[in-house]
Amino acid sequence: ALRTLEGTAGPALSAAFDGGRYVGYGSDPGRWWINWREGLEDEQRMPWPAHARAHRQALARAYAHSETAARAALQAVLAAVPAGRHASADALLGGAHATLALARANDEPLDGSTHAGCPESAPTREARMAGADPPERSYGATVQRFLVYRDKPATSDATSSASAAHADLGLLTLAPPSTISALEVFEPWTGRLQHPEAELAKGEWLLFAGETLGFLTGGDVQAAIHRVPWVERGARPNRCAAPLFLRAAPWAVLRDPSGSIELTCRELMERHCVTRRPWRGVRRGGLSVGDW
Repeated sequence: ALRTLEGTAGPALSAAFDGGRYVGYGSDPGRWWINWREGLEDEQRMPWPAHARAHRQALARAYAHSETAARAALQAVLAAVPAGRHASADALLGGAHATLALARANDEPLDGSTHAGCPESAPTREARMAGADPPERSYGATVQRFLVYRDKPATSDATSSASAAHADLGLLTLAPPSTISALEVFEPWTGRLQHPEAELAKGEWLLFAGETLGFLTGGDVQAAIHRVPWVERGARPNRCAAPLFLRAAPWAVLRDPSGSIELTCRELMERHCVTRRPWRGVRRGGLSVGDW
């Protein structure tokens, strides 16, 4: 599905909203990808190239099922970690739900069904579909990134990577095994590299925390610093991966365990996570113009 979008069709399948946030095609020197958010499955909102249209349902289903699993994982983590029990998964996620996304992926009628106790009324759906919502609500906050990794450029040096060391922004990252095991995670106390993909059994996925969950738990659950080196793939196809980044809604109120610090997810992202990290480099007027 991804390879049919590469080239001129891919860049055409992209839309910015709410500043630097976007859906659809993206790329950097090491990879290119589709940024999938709830709402992208709707053909009326963003027409797909004819040769790739048949893959829309497959990607929508993958997102819907991954989001459901990640949501359940977040509820389990918040219940298990004492420093996270003050937080509500439903409140953090702002009522975003994959049930409607999956219904659209299956071309089923939108019948007012709910997910995690968060209904969406027919007028609300109609307004959102018509583009009447505020920009931050145009698409969902959670992102599943369907990635294709490029081959190592001849001009790259020994210190470069396909994806340089960084921490993810959101609550949790849930990732099925990639087609070529390559992910490297830095052990937080020793700095040694671990290779968790190589240890996965059949049917197992990776789950690790992002910076939002780190803030909510006062650092009891730390955001994982990780990278992907250039992959020597030989005769194999390019490495593909599909991590889902479960993210709080921009308007969700975040509190640290002590209750002394309170801010919205947008404030955490724009004032801290995407402006004060060595791996987030694009800024305008003190704020990042990138995706979050």
